Order: sequence, then C-alpha cells, then structure tokens
Amino acid sequence: MLMLPVVAQSGVPTVELEPAGMVVMTLSVLLVCGLTIYCAVKILGDKSPSEHHHAPLDIDTRDTER
Repeated sequence: MLMLPVVAQSGVPTVELEPAGMVVMTLSVLLVCGLTIYCAVKILGDKSPSEHHHAPLDIDTRDTER
C-alpha cells in the first residue's frame, strides 16, 4: 500500500497519508482552485461591469429617520 509521509517543520515524518486521503485532499484543492479561477474570470473578464456590478444609488437604509 502506498503511504506518503507528511513532514512537519522539524523534518521528522509525523503522519502518513493514505491514498484515499490523498485523493480527497487533491480533489478538494483542485475544486477550490477551480472555483476561484472561474469566479475571477467571470468577474474580471466581463466586458461592461459598470452596468450591473454595483449597487443602485437609491437604496433606502433608513438611517436618517428619527
């Protein structure tokens, strides 16, 4: 069975990661990286973000009423 050691800062192997754990961790990291890239491209790659990426000016916050 393939066991990969996770090395602490001291250089001594402390925990061995099983293959199933490595697969889950790799998929999780890839999913987070993929979603980050997708969101950045979606927001920054828009042709005219000023039309719909801001709040309207007429929001009533009711903070001036007493």
